[in-house]
Amino acid sequence: MKYKVDGIDACKPINELLNHFINNEYKIINQSVTDYHFNELLFELTPTDSKIDFNTININGIKKHDDKTFVCDCHWSRIVIG
Repeated sequence: MKYKVDGIDACKPINELLNHFINNEYKIINQSVTDYHFNELLFELTPTDSKIDFNTININGIKKHDDKTFVCDCHWSRIVIG
């Protein structure tokens, strides 16, 4: 699935990571544009039943910022796990 917020498409790495989380029973609880100039998006997710070992996530263009935050290299879009 391709994700979009306020008409701004999420980049390929963010789409790939979001799909990985959604397929593993995570739910998007909030999404917003944090910078319209750079097309920077924020997605906040919460797990339902599943737990993913975040250390095993290896998606080209995604960096693990801290224990609960992933950032793309291209637009600095973020996925935060709550």
